[in-house]
Amino acid sequence: MTLWPDLSVRYDGPELMDDPTCNAAMLFRTLAQFRWVNMAVSRYRFFLKRWIVADMMRETKRVYHLVDVGAGGCDIVVWLLRHCARKGLKLKVTALDGDVRIVNWARERYVDVPNLEIVHGQAFDVAQCEDVDYVFSNHVFHHLSDEVIVHLLNAIGTVARRRFLVCDLRRSRFSYVSFTLLARMLLHNSFSFIDGQISIRKGFAPSELEALLAQSEVLEQCQILRTFPGRLAIVGERVLR
Repeated sequence: MTLWPDLSVRYDGPELMDDPTCNAAMLFRTLAQFRWVNMAVSRYRFFLKRWIVADMMRETKRVYHLVDVGAGGCDIVVWLLRHCARKGLKLKVTALDGDVRIVNWARERYVDVPNLEIVHGQAFDVAQCEDVDYVFSNHVFHHLSDEVIVHLLNAIGTVARRRFLVCDLRRSRFSYVSFTLLARMLLHNSFSFIDGQISIRKGFAPSELEALLAQSEVLEQCQILRTFPGRLAIVGERVLR
């Protein structure tokens, strides 16, 4: 993998861990490493506190339901559940992921976490979820084509009764080079290094997310946030009634 790939457009190649026949031990080691990568650089705690937890604080006695689309190893929603419990908030989470191996790994790892249901399902299965207050998705959209993203945004906007939060990677030379230099030293014996590079190449420029939102039916009450290092987020209110 070159240090200077073309970043002018989104790369459309697959990631290694997306292969259903990839080495299981490498896959599970990647999931474990992603927990630390997420904690270090993904800013999920900032986004969830600011846009989900803060909204829950408006009415602290009711039970809320969040669906995580493409939950992966479930480390993020487990943190969210524990954070909400410490604040006296009542939250239940449905974690969807399309890889049955990842679902089984996460179920075994977090079997004792209350109010967490880990479900084998595809992204569009979010449309079948009931009584959903919030939809969250982290680092899923860069795996998808532009056309699929538009349809998924519409599905999410229909289901989420209060807010939805979609976080992903900002494609930039800074992000790519910084990740390459750090990850080469820290991430070994997994898919994390190569797939991290590929993920950044598959990420978005802000203008590209704006164009996708413009094609969707959820544009009216959405905003795009940019945070360091190299993160973008779509925050929206439900507008399809």
